Amino acid sequence: MSRRRKKIKKSMSSFILTDKWFKAIVVKGQGRGKKIGFPTINLKSSKPFPVKTGVYSCQLRVDKRNYFGLLHFGRRPTFKNKKKTIEVYLPDQQLTVLAGKEVEFQLLSFLRPVKKFINRQSLVEQIKKDIQQARTKVEEKRFLKV
Repeated sequence: MSRRRKKIKKSMSSFILTDKWFKAIVVKGQGRGKKIGFPTINLKSSKPFPVKTGVYSCQLRVDKRNYFGLLHFGRRPTFKNKKKTIEVYLPDQQLTVLAGKEVEFQLLSFLRPVKKFINRQSLVEQIKKDIQQARTKVEEKRFLKV
């Protein structure tokens, strides 16, 4: 393997956190994301989720189609929620996925840790920044030629 190919492979492996696709079931959420303009698909995994809490860029697979998204895993301290949850926001789609449906997701890159926001507006501003950061990371890696 050439030195360039090894460098690219190493770069891609640090970008895609795992080549593993995780399975989960869509569950009904509380509708908070929708109220602030970021409707999420709430997920429940039957197995422990083996990553640290935080916000990630991800791919969500529904009915054999992949969608770019942001995944939040962990508590939601802004809303005083102590239970760890998994939720995905798809910025480019108005996709309705019914509760009970099995989906798959893959983590692409870690964006930031979970944090408490002083109000909803600061949360909204951070989500917008997260979306831009995730798009930038995906675009940077998508155009690498192997």
